Amino acid sequence: MRFAFIAVLSIAYAATSWAADPLPSWNDVASKRAIVAFVESVTKEGAPGFVPSAERIAVFDNDGTLWAEQPAYFQLLFALDRVKAMAPRHPEWKDREPFASLLRGDMKAVRAGGEKALAQIVAALSWKPAAIAGVADRHGRPIAVGEPANLTVFDPSQQWTVVPAQLASKSRDTPYAGRAVRGKVRHTILNGVPVVVDSTATR
Repeated sequence: MRFAFIAVLSIAYAATSWAADPLPSWNDVASKRAIVAFVESVTKEGAPGFVPSAERIAVFDNDGTLWAEQPAYFQLLFALDRVKAMAPRHPEWKDREPFASLLRGDMKAVRAGGEKALAQIVAALSWKPAAIAGVADRHGRPIAVGEPANLTVFDPSQQWTVVPAQLASKSRDTPYAGRAVRGKVRHTILNGVPVVVDSTATR
């Protein structure tokens, strides 16, 4: 299966007539023209780069690929949706701000809480992520005999330069390429098997 990585906004416009400007708020520069040309090629039957609708995937990432800011960052929208999905497991949120306002749909009240409210919402999703993901029986367990050996050794002081070709991720796209950063994973053990040794993935 071929995959086209297309922004949802562009996909929506692809079904319309290209006689009108599909991105009227964008400046008419080379990057805009390249995006429009790409979407035209992918969505026009008979074109060399045509990809059937069922095989198109829209990818949203904040590694430099796509990072929407309006009406809000994807991370924030995800956090708000997750709070609503997790609410049945947290009945106390109905009487606790900023969760109570969020669950009522009162975003004005949530925004009035400022950074503190947003930090509380994000913290609720960041604390014990294994439990949130439903894999607490295998991850996030205490370090003890008989528990799954899932451990990471992180060196917060190590400085290194990001080289995309050396990343363990299948995606080599990153806005940090060539940048010097501080803090690095030194070793990772998954189910008792070393999968990162001396900052190098073993598989």
